[in-house]
Amino acid sequence: MARVIAARHGDPREVDRLADAVAAACPGFRVSAGTWDGEHDFAAPAGVRYLWLVDGSADVLLLTGYRTQEGDGEALPPAYVAEALPDVARAHLEALRDALARDAIHPQVRAPVAALCARATDGTYRGDIRGDLWLLLESGVDTHDWAATTPARLALRWFVHHCGELGWSTKQAGGWERLSAGDQLVATPTCAVRVRGWFRFWAIEHTGRTEATCSAVRRLRYLRDTAGGCSPGFDAFRRLNLTWQPTEAARQRVATAVADPESAVPGTWADVDADGGLRDPGPVDPDAPNRLNSHVLHIEAAQSRTHYHPEEPIGGGAAQHEFYFVLDPAAYGLRAPAGAMPRLYTFPDVHDWRQYEVTDLTPGLAAYVPPGTGHRGVDAFVNVVTIPGFKPRNEMYVDRQIREQGAGALFNAAAAGV
Repeated sequence: MARVIAARHGDPREVDRLADAVAAACPGFRVSAGTWDGEHDFAAPAGVRYLWLVDGSADVLLLTGYRTQEGDGEALPPAYVAEALPDVARAHLEALRDALARDAIHPQVRAPVAALCARATDGTYRGDIRGDLWLLLESGVDTHDWAATTPARLALRWFVHHCGELGWSTKQAGGWERLSAGDQLVATPTCAVRVRGWFRFWAIEHTGRTEATCSAVRRLRYLRDTAGGCSPGFDAFRRLNLTWQPTEAARQRVATAVADPESAVPGTWADVDADGGLRDPGPVDPDAPNRLNSHVLHIEAAQSRTHYHPEEPIGGGAAQHEFYFVLDPAAYGLRAPAGAMPRLYTFPDVHDWRQYEVTDLTPGLAAYVPPGTGHRGVDAFVNVVTIPGFKPRNEMYVDRQIREQGAGALFNAAAAGV
């Protein structure tokens, strides 16, 4: 039975135990914790290294020409200029707006489609749209049914295929910028990041990669809230600092569904050929480019649902390993209900919900949840990191089973049908 491993920042023995467990379960990944003091380069000589601030005070040096997909939360500083929206993207947005006005978008994906449209202002486009696309693919609605008109279907296909090209802003004058708790730094062997200050951090290094899939810095204040997962409420704090990217199989599935609805493969993420037959993916990694994903969210007990990620994941690839890096909600003015205790409930055996453990989630703690382990965070502010990245439809919700077994563990009564 898989059990959660928790480590307190500052306890070397616990950190080493966590690091050893991750290295054994996820070859090529190294977990570490540390304290930054002074002005230094954050470097990654052996691979791509991700760092997340726990607390403290810091600044990062970003030079002229630095590009980022931040800016859909708070506005970026005046030194940044948003790139113009291409004409082809403008035309596709008009098709989506027309479909929304004609009620030709499926109700379950209306919100993310509206979010795609809302990013366009004054001829520019801001932010990383891949969180919106995730909600489309996670919805369970067949890709052909996202829209009832061909122009809208073609528009959504275009956005899935070109998401990495949109939402960028470029810095016109270099200088130091503030970092806060939960912010993310990314370094590669060829690109270090200059940082100054004092702060505690958790880091994960992937020695099997040399290129990052996002810019060097992602700051929570410049990211919009995107409801979903364990924070589905409309006003949830859920910010995607390293979100899921469409895989080649997902892109092909969307393209095929638009061209010919009969050639799509409902309920699967398999690649297909032009005739709708399954294509041999060959040596392609089904988890690429999602080696690691991360998002920061405030998990409220009323919304959080107990779930697990199966050891044989939906869509294939490697099983999903999950980490909670716990933050202080006061850093963003968040409050839990009076008397609430931030906790993580875990179930080592998903066939027997009567067995469970409770881990108190204090700022600085890291908790590793292996695949196939039931879990539910409550009243906690955490950075959730997964290796490999998030997988659409790969969450099995189990609150009803817990209630029916009378396990005694806290469960989400609304999700259990009570």
